[in-house]
Amino acid sequence: MLKLFFFLFAVFTATAAADTDTSFLRGLVARGMFESVEYFCAGQFQKTALPPVQKYAVAEELVRSRTNQLLLTEPEKQTELLKKLTEFEKELFSVPATDNGIDVSLARLQTQLQFAIADYSFGNEQMYEGSAAARSTLLNSIDRFKKCTETLGILLPKIGGTEQQRQATALSRLICFQQGLAQKSLALTFPPGNDRTFGLEQAAKLLTDIANLPLDEPAVFQCRIELASVYRLSDSMEQCRKQLEPLAAVTLPRDLQFALAAEMLRYHLAVNELETALKNYGKVPADAVLFPDFELALLELFTALEKQAAEPQRTEYRNAVLRLVQQIEQHSAYWGRRAIKLLMDNGEWAAENSPLLKSIAEEKYRRGQFADAVKLYIAVSRQAESAGNSDEAFHSAAAAAAVLDAVLKRLPPGGDDAKKTRSEFIRIIRSFAKRFERYGEASEYYLKGIDAATDAVKQNSITTADYISLLQEYAAVWKDSPKTPLLLLRAAVLLERQGQHNESLTILEKIPALREQFFTALSAEEKKTFQKNKARTFANEGKVQDAVNLLRDMIKEDSSDLTVRQLLAEILSQQDDADTLRVAGQLWTFTASKAERGSELWWAAREGLINVLDKQGKTEEAKKEYNVLKLLYPDLGGTERKQRLEQKIITQP
Repeated sequence: MLKLFFFLFAVFTATAAADTDTSFLRGLVARGMFESVEYFCAGQFQKTALPPVQKYAVAEELVRSRTNQLLLTEPEKQTELLKKLTEFEKELFSVPATDNGIDVSLARLQTQLQFAIADYSFGNEQMYEGSAAARSTLLNSIDRFKKCTETLGILLPKIGGTEQQRQATALSRLICFQQGLAQKSLALTFPPGNDRTFGLEQAAKLLTDIANLPLDEPAVFQCRIELASVYRLSDSMEQCRKQLEPLAAVTLPRDLQFALAAEMLRYHLAVNELETALKNYGKVPADAVLFPDFELALLELFTALEKQAAEPQRTEYRNAVLRLVQQIEQHSAYWGRRAIKLLMDNGEWAAENSPLLKSIAEEKYRRGQFADAVKLYIAVSRQAESAGNSDEAFHSAAAAAAVLDAVLKRLPPGGDDAKKTRSEFIRIIRSFAKRFERYGEASEYYLKGIDAATDAVKQNSITTADYISLLQEYAAVWKDSPKTPLLLLRAAVLLERQGQHNESLTILEKIPALREQFFTALSAEEKKTFQKNKARTFANEGKVQDAVNLLRDMIKEDSSDLTVRQLLAEILSQQDDADTLRVAGQLWTFTASKAERGSELWWAAREGLINVLDKQGKTEEAKKEYNVLKLLYPDLGGTERKQRLEQKIITQP
């Protein structure tokens, strides 16, 4: 399409092409040297004495360069280029048109036309992407072409010279031709029916006047080929044939030879003359340099032949299809996408085990078939892994994760679709820790999975335990990541809140630097709970003095919290030396005196005092304490406590 695009403009505006700078810039664009075009044009615009006609000519080539760069760029990267093109248009035409000569006005119009062509070109690509935005873009381009026609109509009465008349005629034909192409593309955005039929009729009207001119210039050849295409799409096969047949006897430039061959081939396919198409166009020399649209037409032929063939010819045709797709992909991403789209529309068999699996996955994603895209990416990843290609295995798995991540951002977080997508995303990124830990990007995707899991916890679609497991797995695999301490801190806090104190403490002991942040993350009550749990752990490990010191520090911070004194009394009550037991008894007595009578804490203190007295050998004092309690409270604070105390007193000598 790109080479043909350059040729088209040259045949419609032959006078402009004679300029040295213009020819130079078009040569750069033809070779894809877009940065060089930008550099050259920037230098030209800086010249203060640059004549307006030359300024518009340079601007025109810059627009053409950016348009073609846009078409060759992946869809996800096109937004920035579109923005750049729009800003340039505003800047270029910020100064209103003035009556400064017909040559300048024509040059300005020609540049405005190039912006309209840019809109059409992008809208045409959007159509092949299946984008709903294509119709809007194409309608905008048609409006631009109409405005160009109006402007030219205002200029025509002022045109006098022969060269100006030639330029105006070429511009008029080019506007009409490009509007016809845009109208054709717009028609194809509609499904078969009245809207499409009407759109194709409009396209035919725009192209007919030029197509009816004598066959003495290439512009007419190209217009006839395009008009034939419109008739074919309208199922007007006889009119299509009448447009094409006269061209067979004309010596055409190489570009148009292939354009004609592509349309002839498609005509034979449309009238079901597959054998004729194969005979006339299917035997291309292996070393022939073909144009992508002709190769695409060949692809249409071989996919049609594959559908009708039996083995072994079917296998031969399938192999030919795969070779053609790979060949077309070499031209550009744009042509590759069109080939894959065509293949998917006509040969789903290719998705089974072909080397094009990844390309098909990409096309599935563009079509919004996200679940299918993910499955295909994972299949590619598994195939690559089996073949020992770990790089491809990772990048394909990462592509699957990227699709799910992109989908998640579009879905309402609480819906069922989001829950399913999030679950699948987390499942895939967890495999990264086992399969791709050596890839730096793997940890980045895993972190995105953790973000998704954070939302999942909020939506109750995964458990906190599963979330903690994710955090700990990341920390175990990517130990040196700067994110690891923060994730471990998050895990420690959650473990503490889940009552898994030992697990939380284990994390903090391994990374002491987390402790201050850990306490900051906890509320005052959570901090106290953690410290009390830590004291219990110290006591269980035989570090009684550490436990006592910690609890005494807590009492100093808040002397009103009787539960801390209770825990200290419990730990001291487990010891055997007399001084420690004496202190425990004092603590139980103090706690009982301050606690609300009849509360659980009060009863725990009374029972604790009896146990300590008994352990100290003060049997009579223990019995006395018991008897007073039983007299005042016959149930002794509950069945279980009553059984414990009665058993202790009864078993005393």
